[in-house]
Order: sequence, then C-alpha cells, then structure tokens
Amino acid sequence: MCVQIINKEKPFDFRTDLKISAASKNNWIPAETIFDTDAEVSSISEELRAYLGARIIDTQYMKGTNGADWNNVCFLDLKLYKGCIIKNHRFTSTTHDMGCHVIIGMDIISRGDFHSFRDSDGLYKCTFRVYENE
Repeated sequence: MCVQIINKEKPFDFRTDLKISAASKNNWIPAETIFDTDAEVSSISEELRAYLGARIIDTQYMKGTNGADWNNVCFLDLKLYKGCIIKNHRFTSTTHDMGCHVIIGMDIISRGDFHSFRDSDGLYKCTFRVYENE
C-alpha cells in the first residue's frame, strides 16, 4: 500500500488529504497535505495545531520562502495509508500561509520511497510508501 496522487494536468505540487491527530489523542481529522521535497521539516498550520489540541513542546528557528521566524513545535500522529501511521512525529507549526494545513517535508519523505512521474497513460502521478522496517 502507498499514498497515491493522480493529476490529469501537470501539477504545481502534489497534494492530497491525509488524516492527522495530536500525538496519542486519537482525534483523527482529514487535512489538506502537500508533499514538499524542498522542505527540510514537516509543518502544520497553527490553526490546525490549536484545533487538534496538540501541546507545544518547544520552539525552533526556521528559514523559508516566507522569511525567518521562531515557530512552535508539537508532536503529531500522521496516517499515510491503511496500516501505516507515523506516530509521535515532530512538526513545526506556523501562522504563515502554506497553501494547505500540513506540509510533509524531507524528514518524513526520506523515510520511504517517493516517486513523481508522468505515466504512459498521460497522467501525472506521485506515490509514497514508508520503508517496511521503519
């Protein structure tokens, strides 16, 4: 099993809805998510972090396309697909407009196989599968 995103038109980014929860709270909700290979760490909107009730455990200085700032840090659980939940993962939260509620950065992408390609059927596809031994 894997996350699979399919677009008819050439996409600007690969986005989908994935379920996210405050760590160990089991309060899963779908959230618009972008897989961003330019992001070093995964992030969540401050609005969604507060809604989930995820506890702020730290701050982290971040530099990005919106400038540099101190951001809150929390732990979240992320359901990628049936049988694959990344538990207690560190996310930064931001008030900057990310164009979605969750960004999956290289800290998660590097834990699996990530492929984006244009298939022989003319569709643009992205797949992501976490390594089995993770």
